[in-house]
Parts: sequence; C-alpha cells; structure tokens
Amino acid sequence: MHRTDRRARASRLLASALCCLGLASLGDGCKRADAPPTCRHPTDGSIVACVDGVAVTRSSATEFLEAPWWIPGSPTLPDPRRVAVDRAIRLQLFAAEAKRRGLALPAGAPDVAASWSQSLVADEARARGLTRETISDDEAKRHYEVNAESFNQIDELGAQLLAFTDAAAATQAWPEASKADAARWKVLATTLPDSDAAKSKSGERRIVAASDEDRQLLKMALTLRKAGAVGGPFQAGDGLWYLMRIDRSPIEHPRALDEVLRVTVKNALLDGRKRRALDGLEASLRGKARIEIYEDALPTIVLPAWK
Repeated sequence: MHRTDRRARASRLLASALCCLGLASLGDGCKRADAPPTCRHPTDGSIVACVDGVAVTRSSATEFLEAPWWIPGSPTLPDPRRVAVDRAIRLQLFAAEAKRRGLALPAGAPDVAASWSQSLVADEARARGLTRETISDDEAKRHYEVNAESFNQIDELGAQLLAFTDAAAATQAWPEASKADAARWKVLATTLPDSDAAKSKSGERRIVAASDEDRQLLKMALTLRKAGAVGGPFQAGDGLWYLMRIDRSPIEHPRALDEVLRVTVKNALLDGRKRRALDGLEASLRGKARIEIYEDALPTIVLPAWK
C-alpha cells in the first residue's frame, strides 16, 4: 500500500472515530446516523407509544388511568386512555431529561422511570426556588381569604342552571353563558333552553351534598365551588345537558387560619406553582422529542368500572 493511501485511510478512520465521539463537525466525511430504535409496533397493543426510541408500554399507561371529567366548553368527555398515554409519555420525557442532566436517584429508589422523574421534579423545584418557605404568611392569608371554599366543607350550594335537550345547543350557549353575571343568567334561563322540559329545569336551584342529589349536578357544583364559577356542558342523570353557574357557596363553619391550615394553604400554592412549572417543562421537552403514539393500541387499554 502506498504511503498516501495509508494516510488517507488513517484520516478516514480518525474522522469516523471523532464522529462517534461527537468531536468532529458534520460533513461529507462524517454523517450522523440515527440510533437504532428500540421501539416496535406490535399488533397486540402492548406498546402504545414511542419516545425517542424508547417504548411506552400499555401497562405503564394503565397506571395513569383516571375517571374522566368534563372540560369547560366541550360536551365530550376526554378519552381517559389518551390522557393516560400522555401522562406516561410525560413520565418518560422527565426520566430521560433527569439522566441527561446527570441527576442521581433518591436514596433507595429503584432504577425505574418514576424514580428518575421524581429526581427531575426535585431538581426543577430547587432551580426555581419552589419551596414552601418562599411563601409568606401574608400571601397564604390572602389566598385563603379569596379561596376559602377550597379549604372548607361545603354542604350546599346555590346554583343557576341552563338545561338543554341537545348537547349541541348547550355548547352553542356556552360562550355567552360563561361570561354572564347572575342577572344575565336569569334572562338566559328563560330564552335559551331548547324545550319545555329543559326550560322547567333551568333557573336557580339549591344543590345539597346528599345521597339523593343528582350525582353529576353535585359533582360539578363541588368542582366549581366558588361563587361566579361556570362549568359545562355536562350531562346529568336525567339525560339533559346543563351549564352551571355557582351563585352562592356558603361556608357553615369556616376554619380559622391556624398553623396547620396555613401549612395546607401554602402547600396548595406551592402545588400550583410546581404544576405550572412542570407543564412548561413538559411542553419544552415535547417540542424537542420524537414522539409517536400508536392509535390502534389505545382501544386495548382496559378501562376500570368507574362508579
């Protein structure tokens, strides 16, 4: 072999080695090859998604299943299987980011995605200064005074209802109703319902936390809780579709803001800040990841018999 050939061959080998180490710039002599995927798309639905070549299994998504609840302005319940897969994808994204940052697992934690995700959550909290100690007593007091309904037992609520026979009619009424005050709701209750039966169910109603109360009406009322809050469209036990506005939310025996309750309020504030921070982080990670969801696998996720 000629000396020039040996030099050329050595140069190519060196360039190839540098490429593998990520130390050479890309060019004609150094092409980046995608890592071989570890995901596959089996016909039995055992893998529901792929995140940067890592499989998200049906069993991991099943752990995140929760009973669905109505989204404001939509008459369709979210698919709990889709929500569960999205949460399993988030877990994988967080686990991968924790490893990329070189974080350590908590002492005694198993080497699984959930443990790595917890490390990332803790790291984000430290980096952003998200601790209970950063929330002052005055801030907790103000939050409690404005949101006392969230920290006290509610036995009954005064609600304003708009009832409809058809989900589409309820959805069409949502934009106006969601912005209306109590006086305007009284007018809407006489003009918007799409049948006599619906009109008879519209108007003001006292909703009581009792076993004989319509389950869906009670759950929506307790979800909204705060006076002025609006929810729906949702279908109640009578088959009608409703929009609901909380008019009154009396607290029979409000708790004093003692030290124990103050900690609870601060924890609620902290949870909200963490949730917003982590949602933003997830959005950023999703924007950079290669994610594929196997739509045909979603129906294979078995839903529990929710009551």
